[in-house]
Amino acid sequence: MRKLDLKERQQVLLRLLIQLDEYCSDHSLRYYLGGGTLLGAVRHKGFIPWDDDVDVYMPRPDFELLIKESEIAPNARVVTSDNAFGYYHPFNFCNITDTETVMMEHKIRCQTQKGASIDIFPLDGVPDNENERKKHLKYLMRWQSVLTARIMRLDGPLNIKKAAKTAVRFISLPMSIKAIIRRIDKTARRYAFDSCRDVTHCVLLFRSPQRFIVEREVFCDSVPVEFEGRNFPAPAGWETILTRSYGDYMQLPPENERGAHHGTDIYSHI
Repeated sequence: MRKLDLKERQQVLLRLLIQLDEYCSDHSLRYYLGGGTLLGAVRHKGFIPWDDDVDVYMPRPDFELLIKESEIAPNARVVTSDNAFGYYHPFNFCNITDTETVMMEHKIRCQTQKGASIDIFPLDGVPDNENERKKHLKYLMRWQSVLTARIMRLDGPLNIKKAAKTAVRFISLPMSIKAIIRRIDKTARRYAFDSCRDVTHCVLLFRSPQRFIVEREVFCDSVPVEFEGRNFPAPAGWETILTRSYGDYMQLPPENERGAHHGTDIYSHI
């Protein structure tokens, strides 16, 4: 096998994103560029130069339709913790994974047997009441800390030890990883995307989760943004998302913070 460099890796991810875009267009599914991919589209008109993944947001109803599929193209498998078909996927979100590559993960205890992958995060509602919202987010983050401590290596460069410390009194519970995933998933689904005033990616919360919560109307429509020479959908309120998540999002980070942070290598079968 041959290890892909960053540019080659980004090209595989771009191909997957194009395939996802075509599939969603053909099946009338809503999706939006999110996270660092949305930031890259706005600030760089493509990948952040040092980024090594693609993030996508999808309203829960559309997400549920997508994960019923096993693939969206011959080389693009739909991978979740439930329909993994030989893949190990210890997460609450979905991957579109490339079957022509293989990923070596350095921060996960077990190899996932996936290739280069797009991360797709379902969007769920959150309570309008502030006290109920805090309880909801705290509960989700507690169990996400338990999951993190179960699946991640504790000696990696991420601040995993802090998550483990948070989870320490829950870690001895006789629950499988799948049971923890189901608990997080059931809680995240409690507030319907299309019925709530505010929404977020409830299955993955970290570091001041309130900053990721936005009004549902931010996603009421999509607008095209350029990404690597093609147009892809961004939330109509993309500026609100980027401002809350990154502050002055057009400002480049310090040079010592510019680097891939996912701890993975991608190899080609060819």
